[in-house]
Amino acid sequence: MRNSRNSRWSLWGIAAICTVSLLITGCGKKEEQQAQPSAPAAPATTQAVAPSAPPAPVVAPVVRAFQCMPEQAALALAAPSLDAFYGKAIALAKRVVPEGIPVEEAIAQYSQIMAAQLGVPSASTPVDVMKAGGIDANAPVAVFVELDTMCQALGDLAAQVRAAASAGEDSAGSSAPPAPIKPPQPGMAILFTASDPAKADAFVTKFIAAASEVPAEIKTEQDGDITLTFVKADGPAYFVSGSTFVFGNSRALLKAVAARMKTPADVRYGSDACPINDPAEIAMLLRMDKLLSVVPALSTTAAVLDSGVAEAAQTQMKAMNDLLKSYAGADPMVVTWNVRQDGIDLLARIDTETHTALPAMLGDAAPLMLSALCPVALDLFVDMRLTPEAKAQLERTWKNSLSVSVQDDPRAKQTLSLLRLALALTGEELALGVTGQRDGLPLLLALIEQDDVEKTKSVLAEIGIASKSLETYNEVDLFELPIPVRPAIRYGFIGNTLAFSNDHAALKGAIDRKVATQEQTYLASLQPPLDATTPRYMAAVLHGSLFANVLAPMALRDNQEANPEASATLAVVGAKLRDVRLLQERRGSWLEQRLSIQLN
Repeated sequence: MRNSRNSRWSLWGIAAICTVSLLITGCGKKEEQQAQPSAPAAPATTQAVAPSAPPAPVVAPVVRAFQCMPEQAALALAAPSLDAFYGKAIALAKRVVPEGIPVEEAIAQYSQIMAAQLGVPSASTPVDVMKAGGIDANAPVAVFVELDTMCQALGDLAAQVRAAASAGEDSAGSSAPPAPIKPPQPGMAILFTASDPAKADAFVTKFIAAASEVPAEIKTEQDGDITLTFVKADGPAYFVSGSTFVFGNSRALLKAVAARMKTPADVRYGSDACPINDPAEIAMLLRMDKLLSVVPALSTTAAVLDSGVAEAAQTQMKAMNDLLKSYAGADPMVVTWNVRQDGIDLLARIDTETHTALPAMLGDAAPLMLSALCPVALDLFVDMRLTPEAKAQLERTWKNSLSVSVQDDPRAKQTLSLLRLALALTGEELALGVTGQRDGLPLLLALIEQDDVEKTKSVLAEIGIASKSLETYNEVDLFELPIPVRPAIRYGFIGNTLAFSNDHAALKGAIDRKVATQEQTYLASLQPPLDATTPRYMAAVLHGSLFANVLAPMALRDNQEANPEASATLAVVGAKLRDVRLLQERRGSWLEQRLSIQLN
């Protein structure tokens, strides 16, 4: 082959395109029977007719694809239709990218290169290249990824580094380089349906042949009733079952997929408990325990490669312990992604009944009440619950993330004591809003629920915070923090909520809204609105105005000559973006995390 390195990268580049293409891309009423004339009575000897069996449940094609997920797979991703999703993704991309960038032209150019390398007719999109290769773009495509191979490779890499270091110590003055180390990579298998099996067979055969550094003979291996086709033992392979093709870089994973085709996995996605919200959505099943298992391997390898990070890696692993335990279990997290022409919706769901350590770490969800004190015109809004369980988790994380030497440092001990005190005084909710900017500085409104207002006032007095009010507004005493900043930061207690802000109008507005006890809240003012009564752990909303009205002026504050381009870019982003929403909610036993990006 003329350029083996290019061929090898082309192979995995095309595999990436197949995967990325996944990421960017009725029942009629039965006629009533006509009335029949009355039939004569049946003879007494006639046997009763047994009731017909209930119809078998209808399984969505994308769910059948997920049922091929092997036990060792850490991740499964499936798209119900590449064709439809690709069209929606392109429409979204045209709205997102800056003006003047020829999206379709760039894709067409790369697609033509891809088609030429795979020996199919020229095409203008990656999906058209797949169609030309005999792939059915209207059928589901699934990708399965396992990390066991990569973890093993990371262990081998660490062993090789240790061996090389030991050899260097044993032979003083030796400068022989260590043996070449193969970069670790995950195992991957891609499942698709062929519209033309003969074309698809030729297409995939060329694909795996491109992985060989030199022209090589195509080989086969029989495994039960499937035939694996490959060029070399450690290279890509594929097998065919009817019109279904499965290919990847791990023959062990391919065999596991073949076994699942005979004995399908139990998949909750598509069930009543975890429904399909949109027939066009892309879905992922994430075995969080397996995904997180790579973290210890990475930490160990990093410590071997660089002794300076060994202690840091060890302390980070301590901080990860609670997270690793919380996601233990075979029931995967379900992540769905839907692309609209005016935005993207991402939803992650995990059942707390099958991951019982999660509630113990998070505590109970509840409606977020502090949003009622926030003005409607905000550029950024963050509201979260701090349950007793969450506070304990934060304290464990801080402690475990610090090395022993740091924990013994007097200043670190003092800092940890202050953090513990702050958590002890804080209630179960806090909120932060950006109300605008003044002279290139952001204006903030912070709201912190207090467990004991009088105790908080006493602590503030002990640390030297002024206790003499500047004014009384609507029966709320307002104070000023002794910090030399402009605008000055004022604070007051609105009921059991400590509120402080450098936007004095926003602070007084929060007092007005508390006194008025109005039903209209910030969450209800959004378009579309959010239900303020939904139990949540967190809600964050970033408006496009943050880029245009706050960040763009801030970019010009320090250096007006160097940053006009950055300021202009931020203004363009602000004009295109309506808002970004991040929500963490409880719906029944399911913990849901939602990310929604909405465009103007």
